[in-house]
Order: sequence, then structure tokens, then C-alpha cells
Amino acid sequence: MSDNKVIKGKNCIGFCNTGNWNAGNRNAGNRNAGNRNAGDQNTGNWNTGDQNTGNWNAGYWNAGYCNTGDQNTGNWNVGDKNTGDWNTGDWNTGDWNTGDCNNSNYNNGCFNTKSTKIYMFNKLSNWTMIDWLDSGVRKILLNNVLVHPTDWVEKSDMTDDEKRIYPDYSITEGYLKILSQEEIFYKQQKNWSCLNQREKEIVMALPNFDKVIFKEITGIDVDK
Repeated sequence: MSDNKVIKGKNCIGFCNTGNWNAGNRNAGNRNAGNRNAGDQNTGNWNTGDQNTGNWNAGYWNAGYCNTGDQNTGNWNVGDKNTGDWNTGDWNTGDWNTGDCNNSNYNNGCFNTKSTKIYMFNKLSNWTMIDWLDSGVRKILLNNVLVHPTDWVEKSDMTDDEKRIYPDYSITEGYLKILSQEEIFYKQQKNWSCLNQREKEIVMALPNFDKVIFKEITGIDVDK
């Protein structure tokens, strides 16, 4: 029998288990029906906690996926007892909440049944997070102005110093450059100058727009 078919645990019908009563493979815990679990009584895969029915959970009693908390029936929660998704708090039935006991979405407070207004430019605005996500100004900024903090540099564009610092460039055909804040600000200012006047006016019509704060965050001088 080859090494990858050695059953180390008892009463296992899978391979490479160090626990017992497993029906999957490569489990380190017990009574798992999935694969690569380090906990016990999981029916999913890649769980490090116990009694999960989903995958990639690091907590306990989760029925969803990618949770690091406990007793979640949603996905990607880092809190506990959530039935929604992407929550960092507890007992939320909505999504993307950072507080507790919310029955709505995109809240950072507690016991909210509807989406709350958000702060913009350090002041409370009349927009909710959903208003921002659906706004034209967000599309303008993300698609045409704001740049990613990393930039792929092709092998043919690399300097001798870059080739010395990143010797794997010959294999990867380049390297991933991490931009400095100055480089990011320079590119964003350049992108801003390429917007037409109508697009600039849409951005500057944001609730509570403050050009000093805008420049501090983005490096863009709207008067330049």
C-alpha cells in the first residue's frame, strides 16, 4: 500500500487520517465526513473548529462558509451567531455589519432595522452605505481616478537595480511593485486632470465635500 493510502486512525474509510471514524481524507480530528479537517464532527472541508457543516470555518457550529466565529449560518463572518454574511459583529441577520444585533445591512451600530446614515468628510451625511455603493461618483473614482497600491512591472521595463532586488524576475517575467504614497498621489492627480468638468462636479457634489480632506486622503488638489 502506498504512503498516500495509509489509514492511521481507527474505523476510517478515507486516507491519511490521524483521527478516528472519519469518512473523508487527511483529517486530524474525529468523526469528520469531509476532508482536511483539524476539528471534530465536521461535514464540510478545511475546518479547524468542531461541528461545522460548511467549509473553511475556524470556529464552531457553523453552517456557512469561511467563518472565523461560532454558530453562524451565513458566510465570511468573523463574529458569532450571525445569519447574514460578511459581519464582524454578533447576532446580525443582515450583511456587512460591524456592530451587533442588526436586522439590516451596512451598519456599524447595534439593534438597527434599517440602514443608517454614514459619515462623509468627518460629518454625518444624508447618505446610507447603499447610496454610496450605488452612486455614480463611486464609479468615477474607482474606475477613473483611484489607483491600485501595486503595479506589475514587465521584465523589459525593469531597471538593473530592480533586477538585482527581484532576482526571480526571469521566471515571473517581471515583478509586483509596491507604490509609494507619493507615486499613488501623483498618479491620482494625473487621473483627476483627465476627467471632464462634469465628472469633477459630480465628485465635488458629494455630501459634506471638503477639498482639504479630499486632498489629504487622495493627494488630489481639485484647484490645480
